[in-house]
Amino acid sequence: MGKKPTRPNTLRTIAEAQLAHQPPTGMAVPLATDQLAHELHVHQIELEMQNEELRRAQTELAISRDRYRDLYDFAPAGYLTLTDAGLITEANLTGAALLGMARDRLHRCGFIRFIHPDNIARWQRFFATLLRDGQQSSELLLQRGDQSPFQAHLDGLYQATRDNLPAMVCLILTDISARQQAEETLRLSDEALRLRETILLNVDEGIVLTRADDGTIVYTNPKFERLFGYAPDQLHGKHISLLNAPTDKTPAETAAIIQTDLQQTGRWAGEICNQRQDGTIFWCYATVSTFAHREFGTVWVSIHRDISEQKRVEQKLAESTQLLLETERMGKVGGWELQTNTGKLTWTEEIYRIHEVDPAFEPTVAQAIQFYPPPARARIAEAVQRAIEQGEPYDLELELITAKGSLRHVHTIGKADAAHHRIYGFFQDITERKQLELALRDNEHTILRQKDIQMALAKLSKDFLASQGGSMEEIAHCVLATSLTVTDSQGGFVDEIDPHTGLSTHRIQVGEIGPHSPDRDAASGCEVADGCMTADRLLSVPVSSGGRTVARIAVTNRVRAYTPDDRVILEGIADLFAIVLERVKLERQLRHARRLEAVGTLAGGIAHDFNNILAIILGNVELVTFGVSALDEVSKNISDAANRGRDLVRQLLTFSRQTGSERQCLNPVPLVKEVLQLMRSTVPASIEIRAEIQDREVHILADPTLLYQIIMNLCTNASQAIGERGGSITVGVEQILLEEEQARLLQIKPGQYLLLSVQDTGPGIAAEVLERIFEPFFTTKRIGQGTGLGLAVVHGAVHRCGGKIQVESNPGAGTLFRVYLPALDTPGKGERRP
Repeated sequence: MGKKPTRPNTLRTIAEAQLAHQPPTGMAVPLATDQLAHELHVHQIELEMQNEELRRAQTELAISRDRYRDLYDFAPAGYLTLTDAGLITEANLTGAALLGMARDRLHRCGFIRFIHPDNIARWQRFFATLLRDGQQSSELLLQRGDQSPFQAHLDGLYQATRDNLPAMVCLILTDISARQQAEETLRLSDEALRLRETILLNVDEGIVLTRADDGTIVYTNPKFERLFGYAPDQLHGKHISLLNAPTDKTPAETAAIIQTDLQQTGRWAGEICNQRQDGTIFWCYATVSTFAHREFGTVWVSIHRDISEQKRVEQKLAESTQLLLETERMGKVGGWELQTNTGKLTWTEEIYRIHEVDPAFEPTVAQAIQFYPPPARARIAEAVQRAIEQGEPYDLELELITAKGSLRHVHTIGKADAAHHRIYGFFQDITERKQLELALRDNEHTILRQKDIQMALAKLSKDFLASQGGSMEEIAHCVLATSLTVTDSQGGFVDEIDPHTGLSTHRIQVGEIGPHSPDRDAASGCEVADGCMTADRLLSVPVSSGGRTVARIAVTNRVRAYTPDDRVILEGIADLFAIVLERVKLERQLRHARRLEAVGTLAGGIAHDFNNILAIILGNVELVTFGVSALDEVSKNISDAANRGRDLVRQLLTFSRQTGSERQCLNPVPLVKEVLQLMRSTVPASIEIRAEIQDREVHILADPTLLYQIIMNLCTNASQAIGERGGSITVGVEQILLEEEQARLLQIKPGQYLLLSVQDTGPGIAAEVLERIFEPFFTTKRIGQGTGLGLAVVHGAVHRCGGKIQVESNPGAGTLFRVYLPALDTPGKGERRP
């Protein structure tokens, strides 16, 4: 430190001492002057000494000021001076650094600018308290000039205005972010320690600490003790090998193996077979690591997890997987999955075998599609797109070229799972099945040929041999259709040779019509007869009957050439055709003989119808005799009945001569009314006749006599069924429209029909009798009461009119006949057809 300032009296003493040691000047001066000069000289010396003292004091003051300035600027805390309005007037370097701004820029800057927005309210309370109480301390969140936050501790001192000095606020600013972080770290460490202790006590895995030097147990958590069935602290001091179960190694050997790995690597993990205190064997997965413990030194920390259930499930899963692999291998079936969002494709083991690729192969969609020929790729792409966009599953059979070049046939089924962004499915090698199908297809020709004749026979038998209405032209059409089917031909014909067979005189043409171009078939060796069909290939066989050719069957225009097998088949059909022709010929002869035989029987049976007509005539004659009715009306009834008798005779002649009846366009309503009027005069009074006839006209194409026979016989039959006990007969006429389904059930064409119904309240017909009522000469009446021809005549008349008759009856519930006759859309005046 500098010297202390010298006091004035001391200065004079020092100045006089210095003057006394100075040599005299040698000049003679007066005493008074000498005394004055002495005083001045002493005073000069005192001034010089004072100046020296002042300079020394100033130097020491500057040194002191600089020292305190350094202490102020470089202090570990920030010092700030603020006005009572909160404006910064002075700051040390540390404070400026904490606030992140140059010191000169802080002057007159409001300190509130450096308060974090979240702490503005706290600063305002702090500053107000400081101005009121004179001092205050607080921790606030501040922000630097670059907006970066930091936690700070503020100590404030307020000095009010005094001695003409302005009021000022002194702030000491300390950054406590590091301290708070350390405190937080310490707090977290304490919490982590407590958490670790809690985890050790409550974790679901068993934990054991074992000394590394001797293998003794020093700590077990509660879970470990429960897992192995020991009481708390019961395992402490025991060797770890106590917990190992004997396997192919002893417990000590197992512990030694683990110890060796720990000494080499410091860590061991794996499955280990353990035993509980009661001797129960179970499996654990253990992880063991080396740890330096402050109390026990180097220890092994073992974490045990019971995996007994997992081992059991894994065993079952392994068995199921093995079974699945074996069944996949046996059935050559695999599974696949495509992740639509990532494009990842997964195959099962069998699909790798089907594609003949290594199991290490990682398939992609682009690689997988390359195994298929181009046409198949397009089908796959289309199916996959539909599955993704529309959720539509697909089922495809495709050809596949394996990685080794083998051709295989595969069957794949795919299904979309939009919720999990995937398509998955089934994949099967069906090569053997396809090869078998090809082999069967190769043998199909032989097998088909063995069945063709039976098929042809069945069809001919079904369509014609059991039919009574088929013409020879229809039979020829059937024979040709069958021949075309079994030989895969595109055209052909059946040619007439023998006019006695009844074939039509024109050739039946099938196929493309064009100019005649004769050709010779290698299989048949015959030429095409004159005609108008172009034949690229032709196979023709004769139809022989009675040792002579009666017809010829020809097929043509097959894609491939005809073979001897085709000829054998066609000859078999020709033999069947010959049988049909012979049968048709015999049936015609038989029908002719039966017709001649029936004429005699019919002569007696026709009396049944004549009795009805004569009854009308005689009844009306009696009315005239007794004057009951007008003569004109009676004469008309007699005339009409006589005309019906004439028509009946004509029908008898038609039947015996096989001449055709004459059909004409007519309105059946007047005829029905006429028949009902005649019936009222012949049936007993106990039977009521009712008519339900529509008003509008309906026209049909029919023979009036046949229609008269239909109505008369049905009404007479109903009257006889009711008998003397009385009842009612209801006759209905209406026009109806038969839809497809109704017409199919009736086996007629759909369209407009006249429905003629006759319903009685008689005793009904038994089921076994109902099946035979339309058979000629079948009757349940006693001899002399009926011939069995009435309903047979009705059935034939309906058939010749192109209609259908239907009957419904139950014993005790009466009988209903329905006759369906085709109605005309636009009736023609006077139209007649044979």
